[in-house]
Amino acid sequence: RVGRLAQMSVRHATSVNLLDVLARRTYQYSAAGHLTRIEDHARGVTDYTYDPLGRLLKSATPDLTEIFAFDPAGNPVDPEKVPPRPVVETDAERAERHARERAEDEAWLRANPGKPARSQWDQRRSDDDKKLHAWEQSLPKCIGNVLKELNRTHYAYDERGNLSRKTEPNGVTWVYAYDKQNRLTEAKRYGKPPAANEIDRRERNTDGSTRWISGTAPFDVAASYTYDAFGRRVAKEVRGATGATELTVFTWDGDVLLMEER
Repeated sequence: RVGRLAQMSVRHATSVNLLDVLARRTYQYSAAGHLTRIEDHARGVTDYTYDPLGRLLKSATPDLTEIFAFDPAGNPVDPEKVPPRPVVETDAERAERHARERAEDEAWLRANPGKPARSQWDQRRSDDDKKLHAWEQSLPKCIGNVLKELNRTHYAYDERGNLSRKTEPNGVTWVYAYDKQNRLTEAKRYGKPPAANEIDRRERNTDGSTRWISGTAPFDVAASYTYDAFGRRVAKEVRGATGATELTVFTWDGDVLLMEER
């Protein structure tokens, strides 16, 4: 990708031999643009490992290995107190698998005309969700560095540390929802604070599955956000109390935002 440092060399100012270097480093990057390796001809190799959110998990040199860990809010914590995140299918891998399965289903329908389409249960995603839920339940839930009140505005957070509610002095309340990657998916503004059982929520059943319950409290405005398989925000839809909507579409070049269209 243009703009990333690939190699750095230091030579004597008077040297005419391109191979006569005092120091040389080469750099390697992941497809997401994260630095994954530094090869230093004097100090050796340093490798870097990241989690799916791009946070540094490990730095390894010939002499030292450092391990990093984070709580659900992204705060650094003692790695020995946090179990490793389970390896699950990424959004990009799931999108690729679904595309492959759709192609296989279409081929099956062509080969079996007149027969009903086969229904498939996404067992892999279900298993991954259970692994992630069990892992998240094992993470520390105590969050002690969040803002609770400022200038008579009150703030509340979910168990992952995401801002879930903001109540202003005049009673106007914002309620926020996030996906499993802690990305903002919806923001709603209410004229007065709604009760917990009056807003959209997901509740867990006794068998471990979840169900979605729509809220009953009237809102003034609601904004929903959509992301692609690479975690980039691609659309924002704003809805008013009257039902009028405004759609904004975001266009990207890699990780660089190119354009917003309304």
